[in-house]
Amino acid sequence: AIPVVMGANIGTSVTNTLVSMAQSGDRITLHRAFAGATVHDIFNMLSVLTLLPIEILVGEIQGQGGPLFWIADALASLAI
Repeated sequence: AIPVVMGANIGTSVTNTLVSMAQSGDRITLHRAFAGATVHDIFNMLSVLTLLPIEILVGEIQGQGGPLFWIADALASLAI
């Protein structure tokens, strides 16, 4: 499930870029919206590039998932 969440995180990068393009009526607003979308894209990609390898390595070493799995499992058990 964690790789699916990470994929969805990358998938939202396309959405926010498209929304920023909708601000094309005003050049300054477009520039600000596109800059914000770019920062969001970079943040998403860096978080995936950082957290996914850690999750995979810890999961392989312990054989029962990694830190993100434990956090998601704890939140799910609290929600029940």
